[in-house]
Amino acid sequence: MSALPKKEIEKSKGYFDYEDNFSAESQSRFVIIDLNMLNDIFNNIAKCRYCDRSFCFDVAENKSSRRGLASSISATCKYCGSSHGSMTSNSVPAGYEVNLRFVYGMRCIGIGESAAQTFCALMN
Repeated sequence: MSALPKKEIEKSKGYFDYEDNFSAESQSRFVIIDLNMLNDIFNNIAKCRYCDRSFCFDVAENKSSRRGLASSISATCKYCGSSHGSMTSNSVPAGYEVNLRFVYGMRCIGIGESAAQTFCALMN
């Protein structure tokens, strides 16, 4: 039997607990990505399924859809206008998973709200 408390064991297996209100095994992977780089990736590997053209996508964020670190991005064909979008994080009962993980991470390393706001401001 392990000497670690149950919560520590759960955390070591990929679980986290946010004030006993949110526990989940993570299937998501979070990265910080430059939208210009994502745009380049789309344009180098994808064809529009409607007009069959390559190098035709504009990847953009809908800034009015921002919810903390979660946002809506879409890829739109420059030629036919077809578009597909999605939020950048899964929705969970308390908000968006990326925001819960961010707050949990900041709390775990002892950084408060002011430092978290500074970090977010510098990343934009």
